[in-house]
Amino acid sequence: MNFFSEMRPIQDFLDFDQDAFYRAVPLDWLLLITDVQNSTDAIRQGRYKQVNMVGASSIVAVSNALHGDIFPFVFGGDGATALIHESQKDAVEKALRAAQQIAKEQFDMHLRVGFVSVKNLRESGHDVMVGRYELPGGPSLAFFRGDGFDIAEKLVKSGEGLLAPGPVQDSAEAMAGLSCRWAPLYCDRGHMLSMMIKSTEKGEAQQVLRDVARKIHRIVDFNSPLSHPIKVKNLAAASTSECSKLELKIIGRFGRHSLWERLKIVLEICVAQLLLWTGWKVKNFDMRSYKQSLPVNSDFRKYDSVLRMVIDCSESMVAQIQEILQEKNKLGLLFYGMHLSPTALMTCFVKSTDAGGHIHFVDGSDGGYALAATQMKKQMLLSTPQPEALPIAKY
Repeated sequence: MNFFSEMRPIQDFLDFDQDAFYRAVPLDWLLLITDVQNSTDAIRQGRYKQVNMVGASSIVAVSNALHGDIFPFVFGGDGATALIHESQKDAVEKALRAAQQIAKEQFDMHLRVGFVSVKNLRESGHDVMVGRYELPGGPSLAFFRGDGFDIAEKLVKSGEGLLAPGPVQDSAEAMAGLSCRWAPLYCDRGHMLSMMIKSTEKGEAQQVLRDVARKIHRIVDFNSPLSHPIKVKNLAAASTSECSKLELKIIGRFGRHSLWERLKIVLEICVAQLLLWTGWKVKNFDMRSYKQSLPVNSDFRKYDSVLRMVIDCSESMVAQIQEILQEKNKLGLLFYGMHLSPTALMTCFVKSTDAGGHIHFVDGSDGGYALAATQMKKQMLLSTPQPEALPIAKY
């Protein structure tokens, strides 16, 4: 049933454009769209960390509902896009209702959730293609292609296919493994650049994005540790108080009756910090080896018909990248958004500390993807090439 886990994997990110790695999604699958409504307002209020957690909660909820089975997904900062089989819908809906409930009760946010049938999209003439990108550390991300994803997002945002009220899974079970125990990730080159790049209908999508990706690679070197937003030497634990409060909220336990849960989480965090400082091992768990594995288990580069990246860049690199993107925009070949942050954020989903058992979602620390998306959407609304580059959103 799970065609995705059996697909030949993409192992070099720059092969995102190769047709041989993609296949049409079977007709009995559903496209899942989630997003935090009014996320830009929440980010402007300084709540970008909470937006990231709520956005990632939908991926965690689905994974836990599927008992860890591999499924296609892309994290977008304030939400996610994913694919599930029709037979999995009931279990997934229960878990996603828990995510919605937590978002509303604990964070005063609305997590919009909607399903669109792949069969209906295909019959309407829209493509829904998927590739499997295998991270160096073992877990898999999905790469998406086809206009069906944009159509599905528009349908869900217009109110179609929204998740209906019904049974709700226990919130702690639905959110098991979601955490954010690392301090903001500092850069070495000067900026954390969050960017989104989308081709227009004028150019051949893969050719345009292929050219842009390779030019950016020549500037920053995607394979260099300096470009990676997660640098092991810069990793530091976040405050115990902040972590425990946020994790209690995400499992729906923050309040008068959370004393035992709070003590348990605080103890877990303190033990993890002790292991990090001392290098001690507990049974088969080696915190320092786990720490070394974080960069290769992260999603700092991805593709879902939009190239999304968070990269450590110098001022000169940012200028060169913007020049390339602006040139293509003037030719009417692409839209783009760029946002500079002093740091990046890492939200973690840890099913196990074994190879491939954990994945780490990266975003600009003050709402990088969401604010880059706002800039890109401004270009798309204007629908004409811009004579000058839009100012880069900046901290």
